[in-house]
Amino acid sequence: LNLGLYVDHGPITAGVWYRTKDAFIALIGFHTEKFKFGYSYDVTTSKLTTATAGSHEISLQLQFSCKRKQRRFRQVACPTF
Repeated sequence: LNLGLYVDHGPITAGVWYRTKDAFIALIGFHTEKFKFGYSYDVTTSKLTTATAGSHEISLQLQFSCKRKQRRFRQVACPTF
């Protein structure tokens, strides 16, 4: 079970997550109209803590401006009775 919270303040996003019996995760990110950049760090709370001192993650997401084609539907006149 993962429980978490994101908070957006303008172009900045921050958050915390808890993965049951496994880890706490802290993250921070920045976004513009064209891209999103994020960094997160996992602090291991399970028995694996001696094997892993936590993990880092960096992400970059590009936003492409793809225009959707507008579909025109043929109208059928409604018969009147």
